[in-house]
Amino acid sequence: MKQLFLDDTEDHITTAAVGDGAKQVPAGTILILTRGMTLLKDVPICALNRPMSFNQDVKALQPKRNFDGRFLAYLLLGCKQRLLGLVDIAGHGTGRLDTDKLKAFDVMLPQPAEQQRIADCLSSLDNLITAQSQKIAALKAHKKGLMQLLFPVLDEVAA
Repeated sequence: MKQLFLDDTEDHITTAAVGDGAKQVPAGTILILTRGMTLLKDVPICALNRPMSFNQDVKALQPKRNFDGRFLAYLLLGCKQRLLGLVDIAGHGTGRLDTDKLKAFDVMLPQPAEQQRIADCLSSLDNLITAQSQKIAALKAHKKGLMQLLFPVLDEVAA
């Protein structure tokens, strides 16, 4: 849960596990961490771009029909500090975001068309940021290559 929109994960389960009843949610579902040490400093939130499963430390929020899931993801991301304020310490020292507190979390919601416009705008900005980040990474790799050519490491010093 290190990025807002999730296409894949590090860990996977088998189709047999799904067939045996492992919970799987559809694309568009929002996941929020509700238990763990991470909650002492951050509230990870992500929106799923494909069906996925999750563990018991995470809650799934499934947007209703008149609700833009991307908007909900951005809304929760914007409310991270308020959500962090709801985290308490569990008996064993980890953070816990109580489900009842999460259910009672008040937010203002614009009409669905406005939600979509906001989500479209923020998604467009995210796409621009991603494109610029890729350009920066390519320029850094190019610079590194140039520096290796300009300043080669000499294994032996000629006598």
